Amino acid sequence: MAAASDQTGPSEAPPHLPAIPADICCTRCAYNLFGCVSDRCPECGRSLVNLRSPESRVPWVHRRRIGRVRAYWQTVWMVTFGGRGLYDEYSRPLRISDARAFQWVTLSLVLAAAIIVVIALYHVCPPCVEMPDSGTTTSFGTLRVPTEWDWAYAEVWPVGVLLACFLLLLAAATTVPGHFYHPRGVSVERQNSGVALSLYACGPLAFLLVLVPILAGVCGAWSRGSRWMDEGAIARGVVLAIPPVLAAWWWNLVRQTGCTLPQFRYRSFVVAAALPVIWLILTGVFLVALPLTILYTLVIISSLS
Repeated sequence: MAAASDQTGPSEAPPHLPAIPADICCTRCAYNLFGCVSDRCPECGRSLVNLRSPESRVPWVHRRRIGRVRAYWQTVWMVTFGGRGLYDEYSRPLRISDARAFQWVTLSLVLAAAIIVVIALYHVCPPCVEMPDSGTTTSFGTLRVPTEWDWAYAEVWPVGVLLACFLLLLAAATTVPGHFYHPRGVSVERQNSGVALSLYACGPLAFLLVLVPILAGVCGAWSRGSRWMDEGAIARGVVLAIPPVLAAWWWNLVRQTGCTLPQFRYRSFVVAAALPVIWLILTGVFLVALPLTILYTLVIISSLS
């Protein structure tokens, strides 16, 4: 009887996955994954399961199914604390319309935070205006005495102009980063995905709606003044809330650029250096030059009427 052969056949190779058709680089090692048929990066071994999935992992994309409020805050959390998982979305076509809707919801929340701050300041520090008791008689007749509505109008419309300019500033500041996602050699589809991700990156700004009241209350309680809340506590709350939120937004954009465009390593340094300068210039234009121009124009028009 012949001895049984102890030779075993070669181990069966894992089945090949469909080749990646897009010119995408690994977010960890910058290896070009075009044509890759594995579930891991051939260079560093990073899992490509999420990258290969055809379904978007951004909750805001599925807002009609899971609810808009839940989808929005899940997306904010993913953008702020999600790490590299978000950047795999660069491999899928993202609709800019979805990203713009997310952007404007975020800007609306920031504007709501600004309005709450203005109302709180008016509440704790109301304007002190001495109202005359009667009209002043002159040779030309009795002068009209301004009413309380006149004083309110004179104080509200400049604040309204500033809030409108502030909204324009937010819109410009959150749109500008998308212009860094148009390098040569990258397909239009990938460029659009990068622009969409840059709009999603403004998600940390939504935390201002929560941080400003909390920090203002903490500062008011810490001061132990005659009043629990005063204008100083509100101002300190705003000053303490803005820097970490802006830093998170800036860091998201810098890291996102480095992970989605690793073949253009210099671009993340350009974004890191250029964005603060651009934001400062936009602040000067929209919060100084534009309001002064509008107010001066309105004063001229009112004086001619």
